[in-house]
Amino acid sequence: LFRHSLDSLHGKPLNELFPHHPEIIEMARESFELGISFRDKEATVFFKDSLTEIPIFLSVSPYYLTDGTSAGSLILCKDARFQKEVEDSVRQADHMSHLSELALGMAHEIRNPLGGIRGSAQLLRDELSDKEQKEYLDVVVKEVDRIDRMIRNMMGLAGSQKMDIQKVNIHKILEEIITLEKKLLAEKNGFFVQDYDPSLPAIEADEDKLKQVFLNVIQNAIDASPIGKTIKVLTRMYGDFSSRTAPIAGLKSGIIIEIIDDGHGISEENQKQIFTPFFSTKKKGFGLGMPISLKIIESHGGNIKINSDEKTGTAVQIILPYR
Repeated sequence: LFRHSLDSLHGKPLNELFPHHPEIIEMARESFELGISFRDKEATVFFKDSLTEIPIFLSVSPYYLTDGTSAGSLILCKDARFQKEVEDSVRQADHMSHLSELALGMAHEIRNPLGGIRGSAQLLRDELSDKEQKEYLDVVVKEVDRIDRMIRNMMGLAGSQKMDIQKVNIHKILEEIITLEKKLLAEKNGFFVQDYDPSLPAIEADEDKLKQVFLNVIQNAIDASPIGKTIKVLTRMYGDFSSRTAPIAGLKSGIIIEIIDDGHGISEENQKQIFTPFFSTKKKGFGLGMPISLKIIESHGGNIKINSDEKTGTAVQIILPYR
């Protein structure tokens, strides 16, 4: 868990393992001196030579010799990453469930009158001769279309995903999206850097839906990128043997697509909300792009992980299984 050898830890002060948790040292002292036990306390530890913070649960118990003499304290640490991921997934599922009920109800009530508003505005525009008045009605039609797109997104998020599963080459999909978006990034004097694993196998997936996900994530990365920065697009294998990626619940092997920007990053509080429908840090954002992307990836048996720091930028990991 700590990625230290036994020799490197032996005889060292306990606060070297828990530098931000002086209460653990106090619990160990009370356990030794008073015979008190503590169960399932939450804490964090750090990997050796790393800023990666790992959540743990720990228990502290007195340690007795066979004659009943108190010889010290025993601290049991359990990796809590899997449980935290499960809790996050449950929260996301709750958000999706509530949104489904809301979206389907709203969509049917709103879309019908929208069609009437749009048609009336078009007819009125055709009857007018004043250019400025026509432009006002163009705005009405444009905004009605924008509301309609948002509603269709909501319906897509609430409804079941109809999949067209075929063998797809993930690098081909990525290159098509990058070709579409590189001009937009070039306007900020930036460019894409691709680092692909050529050994990646073809996977079974819905190509159009994956394009929707990658387009959304890459557009977010472009929006977040400062002038003159790069966006890295990486691919690699994932398996139980991998040491570069934390274990993914329920996934034995697959591929990882990682999209990394050098922007200002996402605050820890906002990271908790990023898959919440209608949450957006953009002024003109609907807040549906990432929830829809997550639903698409989960319908493929995969997952999305966000690693972000407000100083170094954001890395979005999209994990997909292969069969």
